[in-house]
Amino acid sequence: MLSKILIIDDSELSLSVMKALIQESYLSERVSLTLCKNTVDAKEFIEKQDFDLIITDIVMPEISGYELISHIKEHYQTPVLAISSGYGKDDPALVLETAKELGADKVLFKFHLQQELVNTVSLYVQQAA
Repeated sequence: MLSKILIIDDSELSLSVMKALIQESYLSERVSLTLCKNTVDAKEFIEKQDFDLIITDIVMPEISGYELISHIKEHYQTPVLAISSGYGKDDPALVLETAKELGADKVLFKFHLQQELVNTVSLYVQQAA
């Protein structure tokens, strides 16, 4: 059974990197990825299909990652992995701590993504199997 994962990030580069990391890992045959460049479209995807894991950036145009996390946790049981590059005016640790307080199941700095992303996705894929 494929684990369905939605990845949301307004950076094309970040989406490409996360997709490549997952596809190049041993998870590639066990995961179905949906990539989304904005949170508005992401909400529509979430309403139309079930995901085993949602990975979202925090700093996003239109609807923030914070708002999306709150929406997901209010209406769905889906685990959320929040990521942030630490760019912007807020302290990066505070950004991720706030995401955790809003219900994110795990938080990661984008700069530490490579192995942590693969390890985290692996845990959720194993749970969904």
